[in-house]
Amino acid sequence: MTNRVDQCRRYSPSGVGYGAVVMTLWRIGKQRMRWIAPLAVALSFGFSAAAGFAHDTPVAITFDDVPLFGLYAPPGEAEQITARLLNGFKRHHWPVTGFVNETQLEGSQRPERTALLSSWLDAGMDLGNHSYSHLSLTNTPVDAYIADVARGERVTKVLLAARGRTEHWYRHPYLETGATPDAKQKFEQWLADHGYRIAPVSMENSDWKFAEVYDQALARGEHQRADQIRQEYLEYTARVIPWYQKAALGLLGREPSLCSPAPCQPAEFGQHRRIGGDSETGPSTPCHARPGDGGSSLSHPG
Repeated sequence: MTNRVDQCRRYSPSGVGYGAVVMTLWRIGKQRMRWIAPLAVALSFGFSAAAGFAHDTPVAITFDDVPLFGLYAPPGEAEQITARLLNGFKRHHWPVTGFVNETQLEGSQRPERTALLSSWLDAGMDLGNHSYSHLSLTNTPVDAYIADVARGERVTKVLLAARGRTEHWYRHPYLETGATPDAKQKFEQWLADHGYRIAPVSMENSDWKFAEVYDQALARGEHQRADQIRQEYLEYTARVIPWYQKAALGLLGREPSLCSPAPCQPAEFGQHRRIGGDSETGPSTPCHARPGDGGSSLSHPG
């Protein structure tokens, strides 16, 4: 079965109107869902214009720190936030991968939070490993880090297996791949031995910095200030994409890959229906990413 990081929809400004959609897990706090869905749509148009894409661009859409960052959201609110996110993904036919920190399942709300992960899978999305407790590989002995990653697959692996699927995407917390070549090699060998592939990031837009002040504004009831921060985040993100493209051209001689594509495969996510020549549903050309060869999505180092 094809994995969701592998399924990179080609978005075209001349197609159904989506630009290059690049998503990350915004640090979702109380009341934040009221703008996350509109923000995703806004980014889909804004990124295309900012980057000046004149051609179809495959993008892997991923979210870190699933099921829901933080332990403070009551089950009802967490369920509502997750449902609205997943409904948006399905409505726009975006195959999405969420990277899980299973430490978020601990406590009295464990059944409800585990159900959130099931909701992702039942919606047709994929789940990957983001370690159990979001450790830093730079500051953690590699053996302890490996133990934490192994602990972080216990629930997710069972949920996937119940649906005939396997877990084999890993994203490093903080995007830290090891303080020494030996540590990096040892951990990557462990990943390979356990069937994992690394899902790196091509661009970083520091969303966590905006999220902190956004949450503070909401906590104070300063909704106008929160809306201003939201707009500033959109504008900043629109600026960093061409910056990364230019930097990659100077350093690597090519633009950064949002999803390094191999030959495209038949669509697994969604069905196709054409009206007047325009594809109205589903990714018409989902393709296999090579995450180890160029990156997958824009994300904060989280």
